[in-house]
Amino acid sequence: MKERDKRSDFKQNLESSMPILGLASFIFILLYFAGAITILSYLVFIVLFASGLLVITVVQKNDVNVANNIQKFSEDTYFDYIVESLNSLPDALIIVNKKEEIIFYNTNAQIIFFDNKAFDSEDIIRLTSIIPSANLMNSIQEVREENISKKIDISLDEELFFETNIANAVKGINNRNNEGEVVIYLKNITELKRLSKIRTEFISNASHELKTPISVILGLTETLLNFGDEDPKMQKKFLKKLGDEAERVQTLIEDLLSLNYLEMRENITLEEKVNLNLIIEEVAESLLILTKKEQINLKLSIPKDDTFIIGEQNDLRRAFLNLIENAIRYNNKNGDVIIELFTKDQNAILNIKDNGLGIDDIHLERLSERFYRVDPEDSKKKGGTGLGLSIVKHIANRHNAELKISSKIGEGTQVSLIFELL
Repeated sequence: MKERDKRSDFKQNLESSMPILGLASFIFILLYFAGAITILSYLVFIVLFASGLLVITVVQKNDVNVANNIQKFSEDTYFDYIVESLNSLPDALIIVNKKEEIIFYNTNAQIIFFDNKAFDSEDIIRLTSIIPSANLMNSIQEVREENISKKIDISLDEELFFETNIANAVKGINNRNNEGEVVIYLKNITELKRLSKIRTEFISNASHELKTPISVILGLTETLLNFGDEDPKMQKKFLKKLGDEAERVQTLIEDLLSLNYLEMRENITLEEKVNLNLIIEEVAESLLILTKKEQINLKLSIPKDDTFIIGEQNDLRRAFLNLIENAIRYNNKNGDVIIELFTKDQNAILNIKDNGLGIDDIHLERLSERFYRVDPEDSKKKGGTGLGLSIVKHIANRHNAELKISSKIGEGTQVSLIFELL
């Protein structure tokens, strides 16, 4: 049967090509009588012409078979490809019918909304059972009635936040009646909201921290301008106070700039080989005057062999200076500060211990937050900005180091930095 079909197709192609063959034969006869070609050349042409028709016939037949296969392949796999594509989306996608029943959800929607809920595979799941949002339901109704698309923000228990796009489903796919179906695309913006909140709180706290000393400076300046000449002792006292407040503002600005600098560079790869021994010795030596002033005994214990890591020397110096200075300032008179560096299990461990008042456990987790202080008034008296440990935390993160803080009331505090050895 197939062979008969091929012969029939060949015959049709031959009949349709007869005018071309007749014209070519006429030209060959003229050339033959002119002595330009031989009869053998003509016979070769006839053979090649017939072979060409046979090839065209086979190709045409194959093209039809391929087209039929492609059509069947497309029908069988069309929706599989759609589902696979929707599952590969980076965000959650849900489709509901006109009764607000969920008829499709992708992989990310399952992870976010379904994995922690007990649903049977046969259950009819309504949208409100996983996303109880009146704003979302009202928006879906608006999208249906006005045939528009809409974008809203929704939250779940003030813990998860989503930028939500709502649109009507494309009508008539696969000849199916999908009237009233709505597509809901939910982009998780929880982390962006968290960062935005941190930024807002940071700006508010920074403004407050700057406002206080500036207000003091303005008040003292006005007093000195009006009454400074009348009382030299008062003038000297106020000038000292002015200097203290100006120094406080300067320290706060320097810390703010340091935080900004660290955040801008946190994704830059570290390549410098640094010796922790040398940095710790330099920092300890720079604080000798402060230890004498605060009557603190500074004890240093470092290994004889150099301790190398990959890092940023200036950042590490700032982190160590901050930690050791805190241990000195927030200690008892005649107290001890012990700086200990050692290696263990391919790690370099720096411990900074004091025997001061100690810190209650409720504060430990928040110590590295910006502007967090255990005792705000005492911190301000000692020149603290509330940013020191936040800066240390940033530096530790950039060096892939672990920051640990432990403390006991009445016994003191220990801060540890754990680095990977080179």
